[in-house]
Parts: sequence; structure tokens; C-alpha cells
Amino acid sequence: MKEKVMQLRPNQAFLLLVAMLLLAFVSADAQPNWVPIPNQLYNMQVIGKLKMQDDTYSTNPEDLVAAFVGDECRGLAERVDGNPDLLFLSIGSNVASGEALTLKAYLADEDLIVTLDNNLVFTADGQIGSVASPYIFLYNSVNPIITATAGENGTISPLGEIEVEFGEDQSFYIIPETGYMVTDVLVDGQSVGAVKQYNFTSVTQDHSIHASFETAIYWLAYVKWGEGSFIGNTFQYVEHGGDGTPVEIVPGEGHFFMSWDDGVTDNPRTELNVTQNMIIVATLGVYSYQLNYTAGANGSLSGETSQTVYYGEDGTAVTAIPDAHYDFSHWSDQITENPRTDENITGPINVQAIFVPETYTITATAGANGTISPNGNVSVSYNDTLVFDITPAIGYEVEDVLVDDLSIGAIESYTFEGVAENHTIHVSFKLANYTLTYLSQSTGYLEGETLQNVPYGGNGTPVTAFAYAGYHFDAWSDGKTSNPRVDLNVTGDITVTAEFAINTHTITATAGPNGTITPSGTIIVNEGSSKLFTIVPYT
Repeated sequence: MKEKVMQLRPNQAFLLLVAMLLLAFVSADAQPNWVPIPNQLYNMQVIGKLKMQDDTYSTNPEDLVAAFVGDECRGLAERVDGNPDLLFLSIGSNVASGEALTLKAYLADEDLIVTLDNNLVFTADGQIGSVASPYIFLYNSVNPIITATAGENGTISPLGEIEVEFGEDQSFYIIPETGYMVTDVLVDGQSVGAVKQYNFTSVTQDHSIHASFETAIYWLAYVKWGEGSFIGNTFQYVEHGGDGTPVEIVPGEGHFFMSWDDGVTDNPRTELNVTQNMIIVATLGVYSYQLNYTAGANGSLSGETSQTVYYGEDGTAVTAIPDAHYDFSHWSDQITENPRTDENITGPINVQAIFVPETYTITATAGANGTISPNGNVSVSYNDTLVFDITPAIGYEVEDVLVDDLSIGAIESYTFEGVAENHTIHVSFKLANYTLTYLSQSTGYLEGETLQNVPYGGNGTPVTAFAYAGYHFDAWSDGKTSNPRVDLNVTGDITVTAEFAINTHTITATAGPNGTITPSGTIIVNEGSSKLFTIVPYT
């Protein structure tokens, strides 16, 4: 196998040293027999191209690329069908990650084995490069130079001719002087814009970068946080050190101006001596209002009863819940919606839920020949008491009273107490029927019907009072003396007693001269009784 030293950049002091070092990467073994160790536990893949010294890529199928750990071959690249310059390298390892890989290439045209500049670390299931963006295998690379220059009023860092390790990245920072800004950046003569940093990646050739500067012009952008509008120019361009124009924020309805985001409270606001771009935020607060809901007697509330709501927003639902036997009537602001949700709030709200007793209906009806009062469908609040008075027409009486269709008798008044449900009451009437009751004292007796039922306006039948021996009929207990007695045109109950008086006799007691009789005169004595007279002669 022959050895070959690659031609390096002229005029570099280390030319001879590099040429000597190249000998370390050259092997004397032609057409190497590289056989990867089989049955490795893990695998990673590299899709790449082998870059030759003339900046072309290897298409010679005899050129080889392999991966090694020490002297062990861990993978041998294969050509990809249809892409003669593309190599597929599968690398095996029994270690999941961390093994350092050495890459070697066999250059068939030159009959050389070279150690590549690339350094890889094994990673299980790793994937480096792709068909669209292949990894570049390099050997004996020469460090390229990037020439960095800057115009007036600024600098570029680093500045000058910068040597970059072959294939490495290099960043440049463009720094304008105070009051100036970057006008443009040219990379290899092409504008990349007014950037402040430019990165060269995977550098393999010489480049140039040049930055130019001009007096800085800044922008002022006014924005708002919250509802409101601006008066004035909200996007201004101002030269370094110049002043902006006034901008005023006008709060929207239900909002108020708090401050600008930098703490300034001037409104309108003017930026003076501008030295940078600025985004200036007007912070607008939103008024908040308190919604307070309370429950009146005999009920409660469900939901958030004390709410803080921002202007224009909605509260949450609050439900008025009546106690047993009570109904929700309305809120103290006359709203009857329940549950209640106050929407589009523009002020505080303080309301109370009003509850009223449940009302029940007592239906009162009366038949002919009488009335019931009150009459009809009568509303009664829960737990209240209601009295119904029943009045028969003249000549009539209550026949029956039905409460909830159950008879409670012929009464003339009924009271519903502690009403908690609907009821009915109905009264019927009939022609009045009166009782004539005739009684007798023990000193006599009666003949005739002594217990009579007589309709209103009717007549009774005769009843005669008879006295026992020694007595005579005197009168009835109501003062009437007719005997026999007949009660006519009866309009009410009658109860009378026949009263008798004992028979009496007269004893006339007199005395002649010279003595007395006691008692004397006309003496009335009850029949059958005794009377003592005392007779006393004079001495």
C-alpha cells in the first residue's frame, strides 16, 4: 500500500508539522479485511458522505468507512442504492451508551487507510444524519479562515481573521456604539439583515462577514391592558436622544386608568431622550361591585350570597328556598326570578328574598234557606285560623255541616285552626222543627201528647192538666192559664210545666164575752190539714 500526504494550505507555518502528523493516520494495509463483530446488543445508525480533499464526495464503491472501538470493528458502511455517494453505517455495541468510536476510511484510488477527523460516541438507537441531510465524514481537514470587519460606529466580535476548527461552529456578535444601530450584515457579500449575532455552523471553507452601522432610530409602541382607547400616535419612530409625542389613554366604560407598566402615572405621557425601543403598556383597572343576597324570615338561600363581580360581568345564580309551608314571593327590588342571576353588572346590588306563607283555599257553600259566612273560595294563609258562621233563614235550621265531605253535625259555627291544606265546608238547611215539652208538678198530671214535634208555624195538640185530690190547676210555668192548652203558630221550642195549688178552706173563729179564741177571725186552712184553736176564758 502506498502512502499519500495531502496538499495543505500554503503559507501556513505549521505545514510541515501537519504533514508529519498525517503519517500517523496512514496504514500500510491495503484492501483491509474489516469484519464487524456480530451479535451486539445495541445499535446506532449513521447516514453520511465521505468528503474527499478536492471537496467532492466519494462515489467509488471500493472506498470503505468503518467504526472501531480500539481494534474491534463495530460497523462497516454500505452504499445506498440509487445514491452512489451516500453511505449507511450501522454500528453495534454491548454497552448502551458512552463508548468512544474511531472512524476510519479506506481510499481505494490511493490505496490508503486514514483515520477520520470525526469523533462519535455510541448511543443505543441513535440516528445521525439522514438522506436529506447526511453526516459528513472528514479526514486531513484544513482549518478555514473567517474574515470579520466592521464599519464606523460599531464593532464585531471577534474581529479580524478568525481561524475556525474544520467542521466547527463560530458565532459573531455585532455591537453598535451608543446611539447607533446595525444597518446591515454581509456574509460572503450577501446581506443577512441588521442582525446582532450571526452563527457559522459546520465551517469547512473560508468566509467573510462585515457589519455596517447608522444612527439609531427607536420605536415606541403603546399598548393597553384592559378596556380603553388611545389619543395620539401609538407607534412612533424617534432618533436616539429625541423625544416622542404625547399619548393619552382614555379608560372604557367601567374601567379606570391605574398606571403604565413602568410605574409612571402621567396621563397623557411623553417619552423624552429616547435611547431604546420601548413597549409601553397602559394598565386599566376594572371596577368591581359587591352583590349581597339575604333571606328574609321563613326561608334561606342557596348559592354564593356575597359576590364580587367586575363591571360588565355576570354574577352566579342564587336560589331562594322557602321553609316548609312558605312560598318565595319576590326579591326586595321586585324581581321575581328564582333562581336569580344578575348579569352585565354596572353597580352594587343588595337585595333580600321575601317569603310569604303558603295560601290554601277553603271552599264554603250553603244550600237553600240559609247562609255561611264567609262564602265561596276563601284564601287562608298557612297556620291561620278562620271561623265560618252559619245562619239559617227564618223558619229553618241547620240540617248538617260537611267538612271535607265528613259530617260534623248541625252546628251554627265552625273554626278551621292551623290551616295547612285546602278544605271544603258545606251546610244544608231544613224547615225548622220545634219541640213542645209539657211537664207536670207532682200534685197533678197531664193528658194529651206531652212531647210534640211541630214544624215552624204549625200548631200543637191539646194538653190538659189535672190536679190530684186536694189540689187544683193553677197555671203553666210561662204564665198561661188556658187548660187544656194548645200552642198555635209555633216558632220555637216550648217547655212548660203545669203548676197546681192546694185546695183551701176557711175557718171563721169567734169568741163571746169573757174569753178569747186563738187564732181568731177568718183562717184559711189547706185541705186535709189540721188547725189548733186555743180557747181561754177570763178569770
